[in-house]
Amino acid sequence: MLRCMLLFFIIVSVQAQQNLDVLKSRAAFKFDLLYGFNSIRNQSEEVPDFIEPPKSLLKLQRQLDMQFLPPDFYPLVETETNDFNKRALRYAVAYYRDCEIPGLDGFFDVMLPMRFDSRGGVLKVTYYRNATIINPIKVQIAEDRPSFAVITSNQVSALLLLLEGTRQQLFSFEGLFTENPKAVAFLSTDDVDGIKADLSVDKFAIFVRGGAARASLFVLNADVSLRDMKTYEVLKDLASTDRAYIFTILPALVPNYRAVPIP
Repeated sequence: MLRCMLLFFIIVSVQAQQNLDVLKSRAAFKFDLLYGFNSIRNQSEEVPDFIEPPKSLLKLQRQLDMQFLPPDFYPLVETETNDFNKRALRYAVAYYRDCEIPGLDGFFDVMLPMRFDSRGGVLKVTYYRNATIINPIKVQIAEDRPSFAVITSNQVSALLLLLEGTRQQLFSFEGLFTENPKAVAFLSTDDVDGIKADLSVDKFAIFVRGGAARASLFVLNADVSLRDMKTYEVLKDLASTDRAYIFTILPALVPNYRAVPIP
């Protein structure tokens, strides 16, 4: 019996190490803030969707960005039904750098859904139980420009501008407030000035410079799949030394583009 038990633990340990090696080879993967990578748990146990920060297994470090979702957005996991109380709830997704992940060596980036709750008169911040881990060994977020955007579609989707060596890549994710957040698509591109959420159409706005000596600035409105793109030339004849800075996109206003969409 003792030999069987030792053999079982050895097999489990080898499988766990293999799983961690596979995770470290990926650009992104899911992490359960309560159970980590341990999939063996009592399935009948009631697990809360939102947990208090001290109960999280993650050790967060530097917050790079935080983006709030519209006030009328409520994830399907939200159990509050009273309309008045629901107005005291807001949801956001934050991006943290250099975080410690139990079971993995080194530092990782974390994309973390959050809830801000003032129903009791005092602000209470909780984390959604499933976070998305970004592996900086595979890809690096571009911190010198807007590189993180979220929209409400598909229970909150995110777009990241990441660098893999010298290449720029756009990675999209969906289901951040679900049991199975996942990567949807990625696109290798060039000359991206930044990304933002276009809340007026619930799509991502990608700002791209094109051309050499006299460049243009393009806006690419894209869905989560990064396939349904509409391209607009917003500014043209920019000298190579110029740079356009986009500060905000106003919802419910139609942008006054200078050209028709480019196929």
